[in-house]
Amino acid sequence: MINPNTVVCVLLVLMVTASTIFFFAVPDSLQNDSESLTKQGNKEGYWGPPTSEIDWCELNYIHSYFVTEVFNSGTSIYYVFIALYAFFKHREILKMDITSLRFQVMLLMLAIVGCGSVAFHGTLRYHMQLLDEIPMIYLILTSAWILTNRRTTEPTRGGLIIGGIYIGACLLLTVVLLTTPQHSNIHNFFRGSGVVTFVVHLIYTFYCSSLAITEVSKTDAMAAAHMSNLFVKGFLSICIALVCWISDNMFCETLLGLPLPIFVNLHAWGWHIGTAQSVYYMFCALLVQRINIIRTGDSHTCVVDNTSSIFSVVKLKRNRSDLLLKPGQHGQGSSGTSNQSPIIGPDGF
Repeated sequence: MINPNTVVCVLLVLMVTASTIFFFAVPDSLQNDSESLTKQGNKEGYWGPPTSEIDWCELNYIHSYFVTEVFNSGTSIYYVFIALYAFFKHREILKMDITSLRFQVMLLMLAIVGCGSVAFHGTLRYHMQLLDEIPMIYLILTSAWILTNRRTTEPTRGGLIIGGIYIGACLLLTVVLLTTPQHSNIHNFFRGSGVVTFVVHLIYTFYCSSLAITEVSKTDAMAAAHMSNLFVKGFLSICIALVCWISDNMFCETLLGLPLPIFVNLHAWGWHIGTAQSVYYMFCALLVQRINIIRTGDSHTCVVDNTSSIFSVVKLKRNRSDLLLKPGQHGQGSSGTSNQSPIIGPDGF
């Protein structure tokens, strides 16, 4: 189990480094007004010269006249895939109660991030960049809100107030960024505030998740072990993704000059795939915690299927003792079964 303070320190260093590069230290070769990469092989294409704040390390229009960065844009689809996969694999659990709707919102935000990222890397237009960055803030605020309300089984006044504040902040941020000039002071202020919000809440999310493991261990050691395993995978995935993001920006020209048959695109394969996997692992860990809160006692057992080391799946099985206590549901479980009964749907709750 990773120490919460270690989680905060590691993520703080990585996120501050990445944020500083993004706002204040983008290499000249990645500035959208630079000719450095153009001389190395950028081509002209359908969307014209980039207007985004940063022109990523992948050369432009090399593989398609209509898609600026094919690999960066293509791997962004993975966010949408992960969101759909997580939903369909856990759709029965996601119908447990009204508060489980927040997990569906989390997956929706992840899918929107993917769509925005596809549009951004496919065009390198600034407003498409905003469609990539703004949903990332939506996603991390949704995750933070889930963790803020992790100990409750019903909507609370405090939780609704926090949710209202988050929604209001997101609406204000979105309206200002989409209606003000790109380089105006108010635009830059709100964009910078959005980045700070993202950094703070990402660290908060991982910190609270590590605390939640300890909380779950007090009532269910096996569930805590599942959570810990998923959390470690999620934490390592985001760390690897951040290292890839930083390296891709700081050492772009070196990466482009490597004597390899293909370009090592750390942004596409490291950042996109790594962050998507991290969200998936954390989503599963939060599901385990949620089940532990809602289903106390021995009537239900949380199981994590690790048949695939990449796509762990959270499952819920009902114990035989629960069937005996609920005669009205014998028709669902009497053919069967014991502690190995399958995942149950909303009618089983």
